[in-house]
Amino acid sequence: MINDVIRRAEVSEYVRAMQQDYSAARILNPDAATKVETERRLLSKQLEDIFETISPFLPGETKYEIHIADNIDVGSTIGVDDGGQVILLSRHYIAFLRNLIEMLFSGVTVGPDGVGAVKFAMTQEEREVYGKTLGEYLEVGVPLTFPKSKSDHIGPAVFVAAIEFIVGHELVHRIEAHGDQSDLSLTGFQDFCRLRGREYDCDRRALGLVLLQRKNTDCPELAFAGGIAGLLALSWLEQFTPGFVPGGEARMYHPGSDSRVLRLHTEEQLFWRAAGLEGVPSDFSGAILRRAFLFMGALEREPKLIASPLNHLVRRCISSGQPNHALFASLSGELFARGKVRHVARSLGALWGAAEMMAAEEHADATITDIVGGPAMELFHALCARLHAGSHGARAVAAEMMDAKALRQEDA
Repeated sequence: MINDVIRRAEVSEYVRAMQQDYSAARILNPDAATKVETERRLLSKQLEDIFETISPFLPGETKYEIHIADNIDVGSTIGVDDGGQVILLSRHYIAFLRNLIEMLFSGVTVGPDGVGAVKFAMTQEEREVYGKTLGEYLEVGVPLTFPKSKSDHIGPAVFVAAIEFIVGHELVHRIEAHGDQSDLSLTGFQDFCRLRGREYDCDRRALGLVLLQRKNTDCPELAFAGGIAGLLALSWLEQFTPGFVPGGEARMYHPGSDSRVLRLHTEEQLFWRAAGLEGVPSDFSGAILRRAFLFMGALEREPKLIASPLNHLVRRCISSGQPNHALFASLSGELFARGKVRHVARSLGALWGAAEMMAAEEHADATITDIVGGPAMELFHALCARLHAGSHGARAVAAEMMDAKALRQEDA
């Protein structure tokens, strides 16, 4: 969705404002913060290279630039007063998307007839890695476990197509000058329907852009696979996040990603014909969906596969019976560097609140032998005190933890 136009001189400051404050990471684990900065630069270069593949198919009179950002869900664009366009993509979502594609395509093969086929047998390791990846993203906002990348499958090519689709969707919003204004000639429900329809239309046009760019290649169907994968990643987050609202409270008119996936999949033949391609497209996207359903079914049968990295972290740091403050600070600092800072702070605060309640139960009941709450509570107290003694940004993180702790105890 588009925002107000900014001046060319404000672009750098705007991009900087869309990044999170790494003060907590620098205090707790400066090496992790430095490493993430290096990874950010490498990712930025990769995204610029990907964007070069679709830029020839965009309006040539416009200057485009692409940046990674922390403080967005997936992607966004903003116009510049000289006619340029700034595109932002979420660093965290890109990492989750790459993982998802690696996992999906490790079980999808291309048969001799060019049709995608699913490997239905799924190893325990595959199920565990999937559960870890999803649990990590839900709890800290970024995956920390990465599946093994295989050079003999088309996952990397699908990842490129998915990025092209996401960028294309955001650019269509900008080209069509979509805003958040209501159409006063319509009733509330009618306008809601109009706004939702725009999202579907942007999906269609973005997929058409990616297919146009790939129509003369050996595998034009990668356009469909990229679009489906890009939306499927968001669909999984919606399904596993209680109360998830796509785009936040102000954008409830965003349709659920499940329905967006379904529309693109059922319209593939129409896209194929519109692009002037002969025959029928190979069912790559259908293979992706079948593989995704296998993963979903594995979690539904064994929900404990969804990992809780913070619970594991706390247990690890009190395994000796005494709190290991140095290890807890270092590992928490890495989470603040890699994950979404506010997300991590609130998750840690909620665990802190639970630890205090557990400590009270342990103190009141002498029969409890697995003492967890007391040592864990000490870890959180010390961590919060260290952050509170730091910079303004670190103190804000400490305050966020305190608020989440109080909320957790109120909800108990």
